[in-house]
Amino acid sequence: LTVDTTTVTQSDTIPSASLQQIPLNGRDFSQLIAVTPGYGGYSVGGFGSLNGTRANQVNWQVDGTDNNDFWHNIPAINQGGVSGIAGTVLP
Repeated sequence: LTVDTTTVTQSDTIPSASLQQIPLNGRDFSQLIAVTPGYGGYSVGGFGSLNGTRANQVNWQVDGTDNNDFWHNIPAINQGGVSGIAGTVLP
């Protein structure tokens, strides 16, 4: 976990080599949020909260670009597997 002391941002980076070795159902990288410190478990809608936020306050990004469903603010369904990502930064 990286704590940025100049802002309120917290993030965690999982390197590509680790991503390839972790068993994921359907190779869906959004499941990796469950191993991030501060994760509060799954809630209604299938996604949990981080560090006390609501489930719909998590900003999902792929390669630095927002990947959120604008209606429900959950990960958009157009996500690929982990094979095409260099690494994953978890909020």
